[in-house]
Amino acid sequence: MSQDDPTTTEEQGPLADDFRLKSFWLEGGTHQPAEPLQGERRADVVIVGGGFTGLSAAYFLKRQSPGLDVVLLESDVIGYGASGRNGGFIMPLLGWNIPDVHKQLGPERTRSAYEFMYQAVDHVDQMVTEHRFACDYERTGYLMLAVNEARLPDIEHEVNLARELGFDYQLLDRAGVAEHVRSEAFLGGFHDPRCAMFNPALYCREMARLVREMGVTIHERSAVTRIDEGEQVAVHTAAGTVTAPKLVLATNAYSRRLGYFNSRVMPVFTFIVLTEPLTEEQLRAVGWQRRTSLETARNLIHYFRLTHDNRIAIGGEDAQYYFGARFKDRDERVFRRLRRRLVQFFPSLKEIRFTHAWGGPIGFTLDFFPTMGVTGRHHNVYYSLGYCGHGVSIANYAGAVISDLVFEQETERTNLFFVHRKPFPLPPEPLRWLCTHAYRRSLQLQDWWHGRSAPVDRDGAPLQAS
Repeated sequence: MSQDDPTTTEEQGPLADDFRLKSFWLEGGTHQPAEPLQGERRADVVIVGGGFTGLSAAYFLKRQSPGLDVVLLESDVIGYGASGRNGGFIMPLLGWNIPDVHKQLGPERTRSAYEFMYQAVDHVDQMVTEHRFACDYERTGYLMLAVNEARLPDIEHEVNLARELGFDYQLLDRAGVAEHVRSEAFLGGFHDPRCAMFNPALYCREMARLVREMGVTIHERSAVTRIDEGEQVAVHTAAGTVTAPKLVLATNAYSRRLGYFNSRVMPVFTFIVLTEPLTEEQLRAVGWQRRTSLETARNLIHYFRLTHDNRIAIGGEDAQYYFGARFKDRDERVFRRLRRRLVQFFPSLKEIRFTHAWGGPIGFTLDFFPTMGVTGRHHNVYYSLGYCGHGVSIANYAGAVISDLVFEQETERTNLFFVHRKPFPLPPEPLRWLCTHAYRRSLQLQDWWHGRSAPVDRDGAPLQAS
């Protein structure tokens, strides 16, 4: 997938037929899709969605009840959606940031929520270690970076608050940042040593292997065409039906296609570009020897990481909601800005070649918090969605909450604030697009204001990091 590939949409175009072309992660390794669903089938639980959430639900359900008959349906292949297209950052982020969560929830609920998020980070580590997943896992830590003076007080406030809540954030000045990565653009930041990164598509495939070994039946290329609710839920595909007393919806940004959560969660697209592998000389020039994952302290963030073969992935810069909740997983304007942005941060890489570019949908709620719970006329449809771009760790642990709910167990997890909550309702179109676009523009304006001394190019991107 070269940097010159044409824009295509999720539903049509030359990229739609081959899942391997949807992201760098999905093209790697080998994957033979499971047989599609054929005919009538009964189960104890049917799961719709073969990404992090669905696989996590399958794992925790079978772990709690090994004899449970669980069937998982995936519309394309395992990890095809956001789970196979994200940056692969395993972090405890929730909401906008810790200060914002603290302001909304208070200290106790913030602490319990972030403790859950760190449990989610540790859960991924445990799964990789215990089951020997081959997914390029690295526990490198995470670095939040200030790229303008205005953000330095915000970073210091976040570190102080995180420490008060018991989390091990380390405040760094410019010299401290340079021990992780070198760029004149990075003025300071903080480091969280407990974070990690992996190849998300390979992790999904390893999870699929594991849950199959536990007895879960997986059908890929089995897009759901209709769900008939009742005491027994009937989930229909083009070639078959699964009937079960309990349904788990693990469809996040795709849920509206099945008639669920359209007024609560909207699909927003984010994009990534990828370089060719860096040479040892190029790595030394940017000083990225510790391989720490990076994120900039902006409204519309940038996130960076190294792959197992020392490519740089950079994502962010913009987040697009397309009118009518349209799916569009490529945007050449954003790709172009991301390529320029990487060179702005690391001028020594001005001759670097970009080999891949892709995008994917994330489920967004108006208050930036996820939602988990039970819905349906017969109270037997379980769900977890609305991760707002921070879904890698929480989605991989969401199955623990879903399992508690399915087995009607009240636990610390089911008492978390985002369980059994309804996100604020979204307005209908065209007001939804107008409000979303206006909010996005306000975030861009604030980012510009903080870095307003930098000139901009024809796409509105500062010619110096801001």
